[in-house]
Amino acid sequence: MCYVERGRVVLEDRAHLLARIQDEAIAAKQGAGHTGSVVDELIAERRAEAAREDSSYNATVAEAGDGGTGAA
Repeated sequence: MCYVERGRVVLEDRAHLLARIQDEAIAAKQGAGHTGSVVDELIAERRAEAAREDSSYNATVAEAGDGGTGAA
């Protein structure tokens, strides 16, 4: 890769450039307080939401007093 940085021409191997950008991204993520995988965070959030919805449904069924069958 060839680019201009602060008025100078820089030649950098693509593999080195990729590794440098990945390192910068990891450092930025950690600096922002993210320590785990973004995918793991999303899965945890989805599971927590599903648990809240299930809990809410169970509370609604218990209030109805019919076990959710609709029978009186």
